[in-house]
Amino acid sequence: EKVQVEQVEEEAGEEGGSVQNGGAGREYGATWQEGDVVGLACDLEKGQIMVSVNGSFEEPNGVVFEQAGGFQGEMFAAISGATGRLRYNLGDTPFAHAPPAPDFEAFCSVAAP
Repeated sequence: EKVQVEQVEEEAGEEGGSVQNGGAGREYGATWQEGDVVGLACDLEKGQIMVSVNGSFEEPNGVVFEQAGGFQGEMFAAISGATGRLRYNLGDTPFAHAPPAPDFEAFCSVAAP
């Protein structure tokens, strides 16, 4: 399965990204600010999580996490921050930007019972 989610920074200062896994984390070089669209794409078979800012999956965006052998069991997405307001699009409405490849699907179409 390959899924895509987008979020729009409606009120925020400049923010940066970090990835957490099993209590360990690291920062990556992507930054965004108010009005930017931050995209999240997950390739569950390859075990990759990709981030875009305003549609760009180019460095410092792109693959920010990789799990050898793909993802097994459950995965939980979360976001945290000190300030700001976000709006999420799980695919109920058209995405502002394209996924990293045509075979990615909207989260709402994959997660629907």
